[in-house]
Amino acid sequence: METNQEKHNVLVKSWNSFMDESRYQWPWEVWATTQYYSNEFNGPSLVAPPKLQIILLHPTLVVERIDNLERGSRDSVAIALEWAGLNWWEKGFGFSLTSLYWDRDEADSIGHGFTLHIKSKYSIGFVHRGNGNNGVFFNVDLTEWFTDKKEKYKKYQRYF
Repeated sequence: METNQEKHNVLVKSWNSFMDESRYQWPWEVWATTQYYSNEFNGPSLVAPPKLQIILLHPTLVVERIDNLERGSRDSVAIALEWAGLNWWEKGFGFSLTSLYWDRDEADSIGHGFTLHIKSKYSIGFVHRGNGNNGVFFNVDLTEWFTDKKEKYKKYQRYF
């Protein structure tokens, strides 16, 4: 039979893994995730972190490449908005529907597609911009570099 101390140690370890391995979430994404898990988070017991992270209106910067364009115009930083998606941080897999904005004369400024998240650290995606101009992009998520991991936990604490 597991003691309370052993259960506590397991929960602390799982929350530490969540802080280190999960994807950064904006406050509205934390709110959406905690609403999804509200039955568990609002109970009287200590709980493990969520298995699934909700992605909702997540802005980020990406580097996009459009092969059909002339040299010098193929690669650029673009603004991305992940409209909605899911991330299974423990499994190291997630996806989202994404739009990119990059103002240029050679192609449509806005493209729509999807993003795949790998190990909550790497993101790669595809967007269609019309006229045969398809782009491939990868994530430059600066929030991972400049945010305090413990802040993730504090955000979740506010919704318990």
